[in-house]
Amino acid sequence: MAKSEASDYILPLYKERAIKHLVKLAGGKDAIKGLTSDQLLAMKVAREKIAKDMQFNTLKWFRPFKYQQKFFDLGGKFSRRGMIAANRAGKTIASTYETAYHLTGRYPKDWKGVRWDKPIIAMCSGESWEQVAKTLQSKLLGCDDIKQSYKLGTGSIPRECIDDKSIRTDGANVLAIEIWHETGGKSKLYFSNYTQQVRHLQGFELDLVVLDEQPPDETFSELVVRTAARNGQVICSFTPLKGLSGLVRKFWDQVDGYAHVRVTWDDIPYHNEWGESFFP
Repeated sequence: MAKSEASDYILPLYKERAIKHLVKLAGGKDAIKGLTSDQLLAMKVAREKIAKDMQFNTLKWFRPFKYQQKFFDLGGKFSRRGMIAANRAGKTIASTYETAYHLTGRYPKDWKGVRWDKPIIAMCSGESWEQVAKTLQSKLLGCDDIKQSYKLGTGSIPRECIDDKSIRTDGANVLAIEIWHETGGKSKLYFSNYTQQVRHLQGFELDLVVLDEQPPDETFSELVVRTAARNGQVICSFTPLKGLSGLVRKFWDQVDGYAHVRVTWDDIPYHNEWGESFFP
């Protein structure tokens, strides 16, 4: 598929969701049977527009599960938060959508968590560049390889908010990018990984640090220091495969300023709001 074609390509998933949304607005399947041909045509046109919006503005359509909402809400009281859960439990989804809220300033009307009213400086970090690309970069920007630029905007950050001219890369990986904020300014988003030496983190002043999986304690401590001058936040999502490290102990023992949400399999619904299976 050529880039020009791919840029306009809407995945069937979003067309199906758009139809479900329109049917619900119309009053259900029985109500659809009574529509005129002109009304059905208008619905088809609306489906294309809504499907495109769902694909390139997922932040608008995102509806968190209860435990994800609880994680967001804790940000209003705690500056260090962790979501401890098994793989595929939606923990990275929670972190990346919250990151998108802060970068863009596009908060839900009922938002109870921490809130910034101006552009922020954020850093997202993971275990390796490959892991960062496949999780954080992919879920935030929509692509794990920046060469697939037509996918930009299919992650949690809306396409219209991404300043694609600001992107700094190293091969497939994005190192830094600027995101348009509701106030008219631009937030800065950096990516890093735990294999980098701590000295490379020195000099940064950060509003938000997002950690995917357990970082070394030294890395975590340095990133916490980077948020001190700006009264920032650190959020972590991980499966505690490395035992009770210093970081896990802080959450587990509820050290002052630390809070966590623990997710069990019983907390995870089998289907999302569209009736799609949450598990592949």
